[in-house]
Amino acid sequence: MNIAHYTSLLEPKRLQCTSRAARLPYPNQLVLRAGNANLTSTTQPKRLRPVVSSNAAAQMHLNTRVRSELIHKTRRATLSKAMQRLGLSLPSESYPLSRPGADGPEFLLNSPLQRALSEYARRSRLSLAAFVELIRGQTSSDYRPNKNMVPAVIDELCKDYRHLDQLKEIVLTGVEVRLRATPSRQTVRPPNHGSARDRINVLRKNIRKKQDAWRCLVLDMDLLE
Repeated sequence: MNIAHYTSLLEPKRLQCTSRAARLPYPNQLVLRAGNANLTSTTQPKRLRPVVSSNAAAQMHLNTRVRSELIHKTRRATLSKAMQRLGLSLPSESYPLSRPGADGPEFLLNSPLQRALSEYARRSRLSLAAFVELIRGQTSSDYRPNKNMVPAVIDELCKDYRHLDQLKEIVLTGVEVRLRATPSRQTVRPPNHGSARDRINVLRKNIRKKQDAWRCLVLDMDLLE
């Protein structure tokens, strides 16, 4: 019996809760008195059954981390090989995240990676779609855009989910967005969005985090042409 629940239902009346064991007529019983009404419950709070054991959860977490590290190494090896064919090299991952500034650390984008990927895009003349597929590691035999999502794992963890087939389709091919109408071009900044110039340091920090995780691409401006 939830005391807070009855408190909210019976707020206009005087509510007295007899909580001391000596006052209870029966063991493990909660009595609520609201006016002249007695609300009695012998219901014991139920313990929620854990979805998985702590050991199983720890093993799942370890498997996910190992899989993510393997995907990261595979991506770098594939991209490095493709860049070498065009006389380019993939920069190391040691570029600093920030540098000291007058008002604290100034966060940095990974400019060596930006230059290398931009030059590869120029020399390879790949389309945007093909370039993104290369970065994601998408192939004709495995077109999953997010390699961290494994169909066999989804089958096991989500076996009772009623939309499992649609979920597996997203895992295998990604999400296809179908717009009912073309969005209008936005020319004025929304009032609830501040100027990027006012928070450029925070933006660099957030973009760098996604850049290092290969969740976004930072390229030279001229490639938009």
